[in-house]
Amino acid sequence: MWTHLLGCAGFISMLFYVADATCDAEGEGGAVGAECLERWPLYVFLTSATVCLGTSTVYHLFGTANEKWEIALRNVDYGGIVSLIVGSCAPVVHFGFGDAYPLTRIVYMFAIGGLGAAVLVCSFTPWFDRHNGLRVALFVALALSGVVALLHAMVAHDFSPRVVSMLHGVLAMGATYLLGVGFYATHFPESLRPARTFDLIGSSHCIWHVCVVLAALRHYSTVVALWRDSAHG
Repeated sequence: MWTHLLGCAGFISMLFYVADATCDAEGEGGAVGAECLERWPLYVFLTSATVCLGTSTVYHLFGTANEKWEIALRNVDYGGIVSLIVGSCAPVVHFGFGDAYPLTRIVYMFAIGGLGAAVLVCSFTPWFDRHNGLRVALFVALALSGVVALLHAMVAHDFSPRVVSMLHGVLAMGATYLLGVGFYATHFPESLRPARTFDLIGSSHCIWHVCVVLAALRHYSTVVALWRDSAHG
């Protein structure tokens, strides 16, 4: 719980940082001000990360301690995950395609947002709660929609260094998530010493939470760099 509570507070502080950040890009007349670029995709991502970590904190603090609230708060937690996935895609699509492909990025924004809304509705459906495999498949499909958009942006821009650099960042983020999933799925390290050794710290679930925060931070670094690089055109 503490890992996501502290992460939530950290991403809230980043919202204020982004509000005052500059592009640090050099143009013919010197430094290009941050006002030259839209920063709303950054706000969308940071807000989605805050929502995801915040809802996770609420679920693990109250949902696991009260049986009457458990299902409702768990679904809210799933909604936070949907928020993070969709919010992570927003700056990738917007800055990835850039002003050269305005219609394409609008189509992807609506497609990913629509798919996210569908997954969100399913998350609050009791029938959906009884089919864990389908839930996982929909979350994976939602994440892959962002990957498809990224690959399309790479092809559209002829594998420009800017977009390829974004791919490296996204891959690093994905690898961090997968690392956390590996710990969570194998219940390592508590599977080696199940006698409540890792109840307070170091459990697979705790490591998974840390990986979520680290992956979100890695994505933040990637999209801020992409935002600044976009000032070069």
